[in-house]
Amino acid sequence: MSPFISSPTGDRVTRFPDDVLYLLRQYGERLRWECFFFHERDHGSQGPVFKLFNTTLPPRIEDCNGVIRALPDYVPESEWRRAADRLRTTLAGNFDHLGDAKRVAAGLDGFSIYDPVDTPEQWLSRALVASRLGLVFSFPINPGLDEIERRVVEPGSCYSPRPFLPRTADLVWSRAEDRETARILAERRTEETVQLNLLLQTNPALGNVGKGFFLSYITSFNEWHEGHQYEPMKDSSSLTDTERPIGYHNPADGAYRLRHLADLLARL
Repeated sequence: MSPFISSPTGDRVTRFPDDVLYLLRQYGERLRWECFFFHERDHGSQGPVFKLFNTTLPPRIEDCNGVIRALPDYVPESEWRRAADRLRTTLAGNFDHLGDAKRVAAGLDGFSIYDPVDTPEQWLSRALVASRLGLVFSFPINPGLDEIERRVVEPGSCYSPRPFLPRTADLVWSRAEDRETARILAERRTEETVQLNLLLQTNPALGNVGKGFFLSYITSFNEWHEGHQYEPMKDSSSLTDTERPIGYHNPADGAYRLRHLADLLARL
């Protein structure tokens, strides 16, 4: 996929058009487009795809203490629409289309889900809404969620450990058999998300087929702090004496996720 857009808080929407133009110049034209993915639709038109992060947000949120606070990343839909229109005007004539993924009804062309907490059971309803609004959709191939619990938590913090996904009975991470159970569940989630992406995006009753759009992405290769990486970890037997007491969840085969994903994609 083409580079993603993640501008600093505060000026992210005003920087959005310039950020895209910078990526097109530096990683597109300068490198003869070798670093870019160009999506080609069924009728032959082509255009780059950009995935935005953290755009579908409420203006305020209530924390665990009942305090309502403003979200610094929130941007009104009208501002996203103006920025998207400005970018399209600037690039008119350069590409057949420009795919912007994420924000519904804010001047962009579609939406995508990044967080594996948004489970596949919810995807059909989201695809139906997207199709009704004339938007394309894309969902994440992912292994679920498996985070290491924070060891240092500030007093009064709203932090609480997120549960392992797919949901199952409580796992005791010191037990090798429970770590292998987690491995099996993560492999099943990967299979489920690959299969459901194929079904939804190739279903002629949904909007992607009519727009000639097919694109799935992987969440993610290396986001270790987010708990859903495919990047290999150590085999459990390779953990050091210093690492072992921390409580890492490593199974016997630390590279199982990437190997299993590669096997699934090779079958396609």
